Amino acid sequence: MKSTFVVAFSAALALFVLAAPLPAQFNTLSADIPFEFTVCGKTMPAGEYALESTLNSRALLLRNYEAGAAVIVLAWRDLNVGRNSGEARITFNRYGDRYFLARVSDGAGGSTFEVPMSREEQELAKTASVERFEILGTLARR
Repeated sequence: MKSTFVVAFSAALALFVLAAPLPAQFNTLSADIPFEFTVCGKTMPAGEYALESTLNSRALLLRNYEAGAAVIVLAWRDLNVGRNSGEARITFNRYGDRYFLARVSDGAGGSTFEVPMSREEQELAKTASVERFEILGTLARR
């Protein structure tokens, strides 16, 4: 009887410990992006976007509901502890009239996603000067 209790308690404790690192919160950033842009080699239309991520994940989902366009980005995640700008920002690299998604920051000191440059952007960066362009977004935590 005692050994059954120990096994059951150990199993329950293991489940609790293993479940702790799972994402418990979903972050959504919304923004109106007034121009066409490229991310991961895919051209996305101008419009209202929802950018979503789960905590502890490198995946960032961009959705434009009006156009029915979506893309998943695997980005480097920098946990900005102590860097609270107070404003959620979406940063683009601009080469002439071409825009490439470069960074998404929640502005609350939570995290910043650094989007790797595509081959196309790397080629443009060799011959054209880059200009940073930022759009403010609205952060909602669920």
